Amino acid sequence: MLEIPEKSQFSPLFNNLLLFELDYKISNRKKIIEKFEEIEKFTGNSWKIKYNLISLKLEEYSEGDSAFISEKNLFDQIQSLNYTPLDSKLLARLKINYYLVSGQYHILNNDYDMKQDAIKKILAYYRSSNLNEIEILSISKFLSFNGEFDSALNILTPEVNKFGVSEDLLFYYLRLYFNKNGLRLNDNTKLMVRKAMARNKDRFCQFFNSKSQGGASFQLRNNEFLNSSYCESCNDQNM
Repeated sequence: MLEIPEKSQFSPLFNNLLLFELDYKISNRKKIIEKFEEIEKFTGNSWKIKYNLISLKLEEYSEGDSAFISEKNLFDQIQSLNYTPLDSKLLARLKINYYLVSGQYHILNNDYDMKQDAIKKILAYYRSSNLNEIEILSISKFLSFNGEFDSALNILTPEVNKFGVSEDLLFYYLRLYFNKNGLRLNDNTKLMVRKAMARNKDRFCQFFNSKSQGGASFQLRNNEFLNSSYCESCNDQNM
């Protein structure tokens, strides 16, 4: 095989070859990072090389290898992408992922102020990014875990009202809503309840179990609409 000259004009080829190695597990992620760092030495102006290198480092950092790269170093590298032609939505997504990871570290270190700062940054960037449903659900779970229930619900609301919303997101939204708002249902939530009944009756009926049994609360039946929904969908399960 011919050796590729170490010149900047060949950076797209090097980039694709390394991603191929990663996709087909020819080399592990740390090894690919090392190779990207070598390539970056002679392709310093390639924002694609920088983006992929930083993304891989962030993945490594997210899995607990904080010795591999410092948080400050990673942040500075991400910030350097502000001055490149990288699509702003991709950059916003990268920053969100960074703050999700750093937020977890701050939680472990009991650094409340830095954790709250990470949450603010996530909320600031998520609107300017093009996130998929799985990513939005991940952010919502992070927010709810940290007691930001209103924000967790707010970012899910546009998604849950879309045609074809996934069952997992729909049911997570309802569980979160019940935990936050109890028996106070608005018209949109009633619509989501009907949608959940139609999507998966068995899973819907589990909402009415006690929390110790994996439900939201057996007290949901104290709401007239929910009790009627329970009687309509779940009575046959108790026979």
